[in-house]
Amino acid sequence: MASEHLRHLAEEIMGATKERKVRWAESATGDAFELKFKNGVLVSKTWFDDEQDLWYGVDLENPERRVIEELHAYRRQNDFELLQELYLVARGSALDVDVTIDKILNELGVAESEPKPRDDDGQF
Repeated sequence: MASEHLRHLAEEIMGATKERKVRWAESATGDAFELKFKNGVLVSKTWFDDEQDLWYGVDLENPERRVIEELHAYRRQNDFELLQELYLVARGSALDVDVTIDKILNELGVAESEPKPRDDDGQF
């Protein structure tokens, strides 16, 4: 039940990040991204295990930074896509990826715009 609750929180946080309602920060160790709240911290991370499987995870920490719930998955597990997308939007938020791209486009004299949506074949 707790993992389902954390999964729901991850989905809501991902939406809020995409809407730029929250801003992630790079962790002190530089290997994860954090979103701090008064009552806890959400940590999005990725790593390779001993068999070189790529994992994504989200940890919920209490204010004392103790992990109180976690949701982790590797490629062949159900939550992999959710956790991968959360990591990518957290990374983009923390590192100002969109802002940097917009600045470069501005330097090129190209108007800032939303990326064109892809069609069903993955083509623009």
